[in-house]
Amino acid sequence: PQPNMIWNILRFVSAAALISIMCMFVESAAPTAPPTKSPTRSPTYSPSKSPSNLPSTKPTYPPSLTPTKLPSNLPSTKPTLSPSSSPSQRPSAAPSVKPSTASPTTIASRNVKVSSAYQIQLSDPLLYPKQFIYVNPSGSDTNNGLSTATAVKTIAKAMTLAPLNGKGATIVLADGVYRETIRPPSPATMMQTGQLVFQSASKDNSKATIRCSNSITGTSFTPLTSLSADIQAPFAAAARSQIYVADLGALGWTLADLMRFRDDAVYEQRASGLNFLVQSSTAVAAGASLDPAKRYHAARAPNFRNVTNWKRAEHWWVADGPTAGSTTSLVDATDDTGTLLAPADIEAGNLKTIGVDLSGGYLRALDGMNSHWMWYRRIKSHDQTTGTVTIDTDSASSSCDGSTGLCTGCQPKYACGDANIDTNGKGFSPMSKYYVDNHPYLLDAAGEYYVDKTNLKLFVIPLPGVNMDASFVVELSKRRAAIDLTNTLNVTFDSLSVEMCDDTAVYSNNWVNANTRFITMRSLNMQLSGRGLTFIKTIAQLDSAGGLENTEHVGLIESTVRHMDDVSILMNQGWWSCSIDALGDLCSHAQIRRFYVGHNQFYELGFRPFGDDGTGGAVIGNEMVFENNLVRNVAHNGFQFIPGPAKQGAIQPYASSDLVVGAVLIKDNIFEWTCLLESDCGGLKHWAGDLGFRDHLLIGNVYRNIIGWSYSVQMQNLIPTSWPYYNPVDRKYWRLMLGFAFGSYFDYAPGSYHFRNIAYNVGSNCYHWTARIAQSEMYFHNNLAVNCYSGFASDWDVWNGGLGTPTTQHKSTSIQGNIFAATALNGLNMFRNNNQQNGQPRSFEGNFVMDYNLWSQAGYDTRSDSVYRRGVADINKGNFVMDYNLWSQAGYDTRSDSVYRRGVADINYLDSSLSNGGNPTSTLAGLRAKEPLVSVHDQSANPAFTGFNPDVWANNILSRTQDATLTSFLTDNDVDWTAYTLSAGSPAVDKVSSTLPPMLQTVMQYWGLTPEIVGAQMDLGPLERGITWTASMKGPKR
Repeated sequence: PQPNMIWNILRFVSAAALISIMCMFVESAAPTAPPTKSPTRSPTYSPSKSPSNLPSTKPTYPPSLTPTKLPSNLPSTKPTLSPSSSPSQRPSAAPSVKPSTASPTTIASRNVKVSSAYQIQLSDPLLYPKQFIYVNPSGSDTNNGLSTATAVKTIAKAMTLAPLNGKGATIVLADGVYRETIRPPSPATMMQTGQLVFQSASKDNSKATIRCSNSITGTSFTPLTSLSADIQAPFAAAARSQIYVADLGALGWTLADLMRFRDDAVYEQRASGLNFLVQSSTAVAAGASLDPAKRYHAARAPNFRNVTNWKRAEHWWVADGPTAGSTTSLVDATDDTGTLLAPADIEAGNLKTIGVDLSGGYLRALDGMNSHWMWYRRIKSHDQTTGTVTIDTDSASSSCDGSTGLCTGCQPKYACGDANIDTNGKGFSPMSKYYVDNHPYLLDAAGEYYVDKTNLKLFVIPLPGVNMDASFVVELSKRRAAIDLTNTLNVTFDSLSVEMCDDTAVYSNNWVNANTRFITMRSLNMQLSGRGLTFIKTIAQLDSAGGLENTEHVGLIESTVRHMDDVSILMNQGWWSCSIDALGDLCSHAQIRRFYVGHNQFYELGFRPFGDDGTGGAVIGNEMVFENNLVRNVAHNGFQFIPGPAKQGAIQPYASSDLVVGAVLIKDNIFEWTCLLESDCGGLKHWAGDLGFRDHLLIGNVYRNIIGWSYSVQMQNLIPTSWPYYNPVDRKYWRLMLGFAFGSYFDYAPGSYHFRNIAYNVGSNCYHWTARIAQSEMYFHNNLAVNCYSGFASDWDVWNGGLGTPTTQHKSTSIQGNIFAATALNGLNMFRNNNQQNGQPRSFEGNFVMDYNLWSQAGYDTRSDSVYRRGVADINKGNFVMDYNLWSQAGYDTRSDSVYRRGVADINYLDSSLSNGGNPTSTLAGLRAKEPLVSVHDQSANPAFTGFNPDVWANNILSRTQDATLTSFLTDNDVDWTAYTLSAGSPAVDKVSSTLPPMLQTVMQYWGLTPEIVGAQMDLGPLERGITWTASMKGPKR
């Protein structure tokens, strides 16, 4: 799929005309409370060529994307709303988000002052409607709903009772479970009704639950051994006595109820068969949300096991091949027991000795290159003599035709396909970690299940310690979504639990002339679903002028989104057959904008994704705020931003003004323990493909404990020369790395401003930018990189799609005021792309400034095969300025075999024919001798942190054994980031001008932000000395 194509079209209801309405304002200056639920402990990439988590499916009506008209660049003022008609009810004053009870998990704003509210209009609890309608699962829909004693039974009935007087209504939900999908009325009806608020009576988001499942009690189950031999036959003989069977058809399930993540009644996604089955009990309090730890696993081999949080695939089996790699077949004929790096308790078994033909089951596997991709495919055939499974691909000879939803045992057509992506044909290969599931013979362990969709039967082995008796209760997912917000407005959800939805907990998909506007979701507990929020907006030539309003003014506040198989939030937009010539401004329209996502927790995300990697959130941001959130325990990227389209007629490389969407604030978030299953990913990722981003401001974020371990990456530290992919240069590069992940990852993604961010304990580079830096501005100021492979790494080129001489060269880049400490490879490395197109030299249209930075213990590694260790490397000639920097033990090693260890290398400032490569410049004097016009005012100085000594840290690493790794050390030694504050006598205090570069200043002023400064000038790094760092600023400990 193309990067700017809509990911999926899910159509629940037909569209109608939308009439806009004014709602209320949100102020973000005051810290708000975190979600009720706190995170729990829970049980990996070369640069991608397509966005993470992009399904291979096409929508029911596949959009055809066309470039769009030139938007205005960053507005001089924050956006305002001009409603098309007067609102039904205006607040007496502009309210703010009401703070709740303080909690240790609150993440407060830090190191910056917020001077005004964001112009994103959300509801205020103080102004909820005073007309109440009461709902209780034990009520009756014949009641009037005006009191708790006369409560109605269903939420659907309550909505019909809302008076059409414009005053709105608060629908109060008693504790209990509501098994229905909430579909608020159309905009026309909502204009007559006024605001609708759905709120828990107890104000507790764990007691009033919207549940997409139905319960099945023990009395509906029968022992498998009591049934006929033909029903027992597919199951392993040794396990049959443990298995119980329920007839789902008799209990009201249909085939459509069991089809996972479908866009209509026919097709379903790759996650076929993985319905949610969770243990409940008759003893559970009414309405109490389910326990994610009691979810059943689909029958699988090897059985589920997780010991180390950041090694989620450690107990999967390892493929033998094919040696040359394959996009259709995987081979495993040997057990892993006793092999290199295998855990001692790994389950014995392989595809040759497994004992059954696995055809019709499913294979989940990581690629064998670096575990970037994770595929889930139906097994078409299984050769047990060689241990080879072949997946179902979309080909002329395939049974994968998808006309009925079952395809005579195969999954539907668009869920098929090979495992190529961008792995150069080496999808399945030696060192691919994998497991097989969703086959009856594999049902052999407590807490597993199997669904026979053909015969509508559920087979289970109860969880350990759970008896199959009258008290036994399980919940099986049945409905696609709990809340459908397609084509509605002015709705609030407060203090509710939403769970067990096969597709997505909250859903909005607007097509022609339809929009979703003014939606507030506050203090929700969303869990155990395919996705948390899905918001899609598409425009087409069928749109009328009245249909051009946006899906906008949507907020998620103080909520928890956890245990989602796929993403926590999906936001995307599409253009269907748009033509600027035909419809004027239509195709320049950014359909989704003004989203506020703040003070939430997102965790346990993406481990059974619908697509081919498990990103925690995928959003296309436009006038969006993402602040004060905690993102942790994610399979792949913690959150990923994807681009919008470029204007009509724009050519590559695009300028910022060519981009339709932009203006995003990412502020004061914590991203930690991401990349737990896949590698080549980050805590926060921006992927732009051939496009870019416009005015993304990243400020005050923390990226920590992001490792990206994978078996294939670790093996590259140990591989023999006989390994098919052995490369002596790469082996040296990987030698130190146990993980391949980044803190902040900009992949083909220019157009951003980074200010006062913190990254530490990262398996690869704390900050990583790949290519395309030539397309737009990049500002990197007062950030911190500590305890990682390289502090900051980037390559760049002048890329123009192979269309001839580049028309746009490098834009202004500024790297100032940063601290790089205790980095194993380089403090900062901007290396050159050896594949420069068209033979054009790298050049700069704007300035490249690298002043007032500090390097301490950068390039410390001294092992004999570590040949590329230095403080700064590979800066090419251009409009380049480098001065007023501080140095302390940067690239200090001077042994005779350490020819590339130095503070700075390959600047080529004076003459492109000269190179200082191979001549150590470990000292400042050596640097000046080689590059006399660079670093005239630099000094040698130690940063003098208050609680962290990079010299001691590096010496400790160097004293460890040869096979020690950076990651193994950092994972055992968590560091509080306030240890990186500067002491009173630090030379980094009051070092850099308090006046920010004009463009950075403009972007910050747009959001009403000004940096906190103590003293006459700013300190280096993000932690201004003199600010007191509170527990709420620091956020939760790991």
